[in-house]
Amino acid sequence: MRKLSFALIVTGALALGAPAALAQTVSMVDSSYSPASLSVEAGTPVTFTNDGSVQHNAVADDGTWSMPLLDPGQSRTITVRTPGTYAFYCQVHGGPGGLGMAGTLRVTSPTGPAPLPQTASPLPLFAAAGLALIVAGILLGRRTRTR
Repeated sequence: MRKLSFALIVTGALALGAPAALAQTVSMVDSSYSPASLSVEAGTPVTFTNDGSVQHNAVADDGTWSMPLLDPGQSRTITVRTPGTYAFYCQVHGGPGGLGMAGTLRVTSPTGPAPLPQTASPLPLFAAAGLALIVAGILLGRRTRTR
């Protein structure tokens, strides 16, 4: 019974933490981005993390998106929903047109089926199921201890 209780709790926790989309990460270190060029499907979150020792940010050359200066250890996530190629740069260590600390984000059209409308999102169902499994696991674990 303990194994079943543990399995229910773990399964519930995994259901609660199921990601909606696979995020991509860009590291900002010294005077460069890693990777400097990234390709994602439209709507995919891209997280910029300052892994350097000084402030960095990322600003699209065409001004469609930007972020404030990030202190070392800070992150900021953007989500671009319009396909296209977006050149970007750090306002402290680079400039528009690929000068200095610069990179490219290529956003492609989604290849899978059309996304469901937000009102039809299955995430609340997964969260409820995960919570129910966790509660069942805890109750089952308590029940086996009292015997």
